[in-house]
Amino acid sequence: MIKPKILITGITGFVGLHLLEEIKKKKLEQQYDFRVLLRKPIILPNFIQIFKGDLRNLNVLHSALEESNIIIHLASILDSSNKNLQHVNIKSSANIINTMKQDSKIIFLSSITVNYQDKTKYSNSKLVVENLIKKTCKHYTIIRPSWIYGNNSRSFEKLLSLIKQSLFIPIIKNKIQPVFVNDISKIILDSIEQYDCQIIEIGGEKIEYKNFVKVIAHYFKKKPIIVILPFAFFKLIYQIFKIFRIKILTKDSLIDFKHETNINLELLYEKYKIKPKNIQEILKEDLIK
Repeated sequence: MIKPKILITGITGFVGLHLLEEIKKKKLEQQYDFRVLLRKPIILPNFIQIFKGDLRNLNVLHSALEESNIIIHLASILDSSNKNLQHVNIKSSANIINTMKQDSKIIFLSSITVNYQDKTKYSNSKLVVENLIKKTCKHYTIIRPSWIYGNNSRSFEKLLSLIKQSLFIPIIKNKIQPVFVNDISKIILDSIEQYDCQIIEIGGEKIEYKNFVKVIAHYFKKKPIIVILPFAFFKLIYQIFKIFRIKILTKDSLIDFKHETNINLELLYEKYKIKPKNIQEILKEDLIK
């Protein structure tokens, strides 16, 4: 029996590495042949076929996509200030969409930020690719996650560092729906066989950002003083950091502070049988270090 071939882009990124662990855990190599596109060589399991190159190299991309039945497209630049964002997020995605076989399926990791009234170059790039997929691809699943957290996430590691080392933590009064990276890996893998021509918005249980920080601080036996500050303060800090080219706070983070996500968890469960774990459950399972 010929196994379906799955091409994964962005395997070395935050979500990609966690997805790889989930693939190994579930022993999915027994059901599928996996292949990846890499610019730089890294050590990967022997069951993964490696194509050396990037999404700009159409010859390599054509070879990788020639026999691929499913494409899991994770490769993306998150920071709107990155000069390569337009090329990687839009042009490279278009390369995939225009090169993949007509009957192949693409699973695209988008972002809930496409729903925000205030859009950044990042959120706009995701929306452009979504529209191209819907217009061009016969089979697809588009996943729109809220803030994905977990170990090795840059934004989450910054928060963990503050919680573990700082006496004061400045935050904005806001409700968030953070979703753990393992739940994202699960929905991506579920989408291989399900959810054709679907857009899935996924987030976790809604929680005050202040309480999210408190729960994590308690787990690590820390007692930082949490200071709630207005949005205007963070906007000012962003402008100051921008002048001095300090990349602690990005424009994308600033927009996230301003908006609340409103993902319907009841619909998520009823339609897709997905019930993301909350922060208490994640900590209880020692999934954050």
